[in-house]
Amino acid sequence: MKNLNQRGLSLIEILAAVVLLMIIIVGFLSFFAQATSHSRITEDKLTAINLAEKVLVEIKRDPTMVIEDKYPEGMKLNGKTYYPIITYLKEQTNGEFALELKRVRVEIYKENINLSNQIPLTKLYSYQ
Repeated sequence: MKNLNQRGLSLIEILAAVVLLMIIIVGFLSFFAQATSHSRITEDKLTAINLAEKVLVEIKRDPTMVIEDKYPEGMKLNGKTYYPIITYLKEQTNGEFALELKRVRVEIYKENINLSNQIPLTKLYSYQ
């Protein structure tokens, strides 16, 4: 006679629990991979903003400086290279003209290859 009141888990129950646990673990791992990717992108953008602010400070200190001459191989920080592009905007309001203010745009790119097709990491505007 068979005893139907045995305690313990069958092999099928254990396999079902393991499969369920693996599905949950894979879901969490994909979340962490995505979070790491977003963290890297955010770090690049914050670094680019800080470098653009540094370039603006240098321009205000020395208006005759050519940033491409100062950093011909880009600006290196955190093991990465960033490339600043400075543009002096021509349009001025009457107030800006009266105060002799020039509009300046600083763009920071991650790669130096074909900048016209890239989206800059950041753009900052200021006056000189």
